[in-house]
Amino acid sequence: MKFNSAWTKGRAWTLATVLLGALFLPACQSVPKPEGPKKLKIAIPDDRAYSYRYQTFVDAKFPGWEISTVSMEDLKLFEHPLEAGQLLEDFLKREKPDLVYMYSYVYPAVEGSLLRDLGEYAARDKWSLDAFEPAVIDQLKNNDEGKLFGLSPGFRSTALFYNKTMFDRFGIERPHDRMTWSEVFASAARFMQDKRMEKGSYGFSEALMTTPVNYLTTLSTTEGMRFYDANTLKMTMQSEVWESIWNRVATAYRQGAIGAIEYKPKTIDGNIVYTKDDMEKINLFFQGKAAMTTGGDDLIQQLQSGHVPFEWGVVTGPVSERDGNAVGWFTVDDVFSIPVVSEHPEEAWEVIRFLHSEDVGKVIASTDQGLSSLKNFTEWKNDPLYKPFYGVHSWPGALNSWSNPVPPAFLGPFYELLAKQMNDTISGKTTAKQALETLQTKGQALMDSLPTEAAANAG
Repeated sequence: MKFNSAWTKGRAWTLATVLLGALFLPACQSVPKPEGPKKLKIAIPDDRAYSYRYQTFVDAKFPGWEISTVSMEDLKLFEHPLEAGQLLEDFLKREKPDLVYMYSYVYPAVEGSLLRDLGEYAARDKWSLDAFEPAVIDQLKNNDEGKLFGLSPGFRSTALFYNKTMFDRFGIERPHDRMTWSEVFASAARFMQDKRMEKGSYGFSEALMTTPVNYLTTLSTTEGMRFYDANTLKMTMQSEVWESIWNRVATAYRQGAIGAIEYKPKTIDGNIVYTKDDMEKINLFFQGKAAMTTGGDDLIQQLQSGHVPFEWGVVTGPVSERDGNAVGWFTVDDVFSIPVVSEHPEEAWEVIRFLHSEDVGKVIASTDQGLSSLKNFTEWKNDPLYKPFYGVHSWPGALNSWSNPVPPAFLGPFYELLAKQMNDTISGKTTAKQALETLQTKGQALMDSLPTEAAANAG
């Protein structure tokens, strides 16, 4: 598995240095009487992830502990989403770790019966969960039992970035918090109606969203919609919400409000890779040729360090038309859990509390290490640019798409059908209603034609 953490190696060591100064030195000044070393066995995604992000911090805070790790890398969970649950269960029974550190996409695959409810530990210690961003706790508790089987020190989300200079030059009202996609596209279209708009410039562009299907997927996620019901394996595209989504994307393309640069990225070991140079070539927003784009908190740092030739801002959104606090992308980051088989659960809980403490949150805020799950992060950060990422949430089930994937036998043909129907709608050959009827009928036929095993795994 490739290490896909939001923190880079350089960032991690920066944080480690600060944390050593903040936490290790005070420990040296007051040495408790030895009671024998405490032991802790930590299951980790891979050695790089743990050493880059957490090892130095844990070692600095708990210098007298005997800490060992066992890697889950050989399980190749990312390559086997349908078998991930059983692979993890076998691993926990075999290795008996005290603490499990996993990527967020793995968390929903673990059966609740294999993990301890951290809510009970928090209640016992009167450790308030109110300090956390509510959406983080809600997402982690979105399971059949409704229990908190893990905690995450950070999360990732999206916001709307805009070119202040461009808006002011064209006399168009700047974006505001919680705009819907309809409002974003309407604002983008106003630029295209102005004769001063240069060729190759657009009202909206997102570098990695280059097709109408990309926008359909993004808008449907924002509205909490899926192409089909994973439990019944029935298509769900004939609805007023889907018709609204379809029309919004088709209209935006028809008006020329959305733009992108077609670019073929490099493929290394079967993986599509975009280098920094690649991103600079295809990112119209960075070039001052797009009035708006969407991105995560890392885009703030890129814009601040990239010396772009315009003033820019960031606001909350785009949000759902049905829920003004729901955005298209909100996910917890790394997750820490205590398995039932843990022989040292109290030590594991102590480490979890430390990694989710105010001290660590303040260190994250001072060193540009991403978004902390603690809602006071923006206070500690003392930078209003980060506020738009807080106070929002995803729709229920946002973490489950990896462990409940669409079968490839369905996905390929269906996406071809999806693209054709959207292109026909944009060109006026068909209507949104007719396109969705076709997708409902032909999509269901595709789903019904799946081999029994593939269909069963889809649900």
